[in-house]
Amino acid sequence: MAKPLRDLGLDYASHVFTRGDDAALFLVISRISGPSIERIECRIIAPDAAAAPDGDLVATWANRPPTRSIDQFGARIWQWEPGLRDGHLSTGVVFVPESSPLRAQLPLFGLAIAAMGNID
Repeated sequence: MAKPLRDLGLDYASHVFTRGDDAALFLVISRISGPSIERIECRIIAPDAAAAPDGDLVATWANRPPTRSIDQFGARIWQWEPGLRDGHLSTGVVFVPESSPLRAQLPLFGLAIAAMGNID
């Protein structure tokens, strides 16, 4: 079993934002910090997305093919490392359908675009 982040000497904070009562999109900003790490991740999540986007469409949006694609438990993940913008360690497009067993661990999911970078 994985150790809690605090047991590893790391702090984690996450904030979720919506536009009023509109739950069509969520913005999630997370930060993890510790003695040798300082990272921030930004996700835009559309929890009611009904289907994964076409992989070719995702690659066109990114202007390059992903460095890794994963299709497991009904979830689709496209990942770019390094990320799509300067300073991004990674960028990802993730789709977790309502029917996926992963939803038990990731309840605020559907379709998401995420970027992670170091904090200087």
